Amino acid sequence: MTWHEISQLKNKTNGSRVFTLEEVLKHCQGKIAVMIDNKINGFDSTLFTRLVNLLQHYGLAGEAR
Repeated sequence: MTWHEISQLKNKTNGSRVFTLEEVLKHCQGKIAVMIDNKINGFDSTLFTRLVNLLQHYGLAGEAR
């Protein structure tokens, strides 16, 4: 599925939707530490850089495990 297709999914019971990683990190900011498990084969430096930048932006880089 593409992100566009995934983003259109809604829970039939309460209408909740799938959040982006950035939305989740924003909600975690100042509340809890995060642990991210990368399941991507190999090393994608662009993805890793984007992830680190998001963690830093939301003040979670120092606590990330």
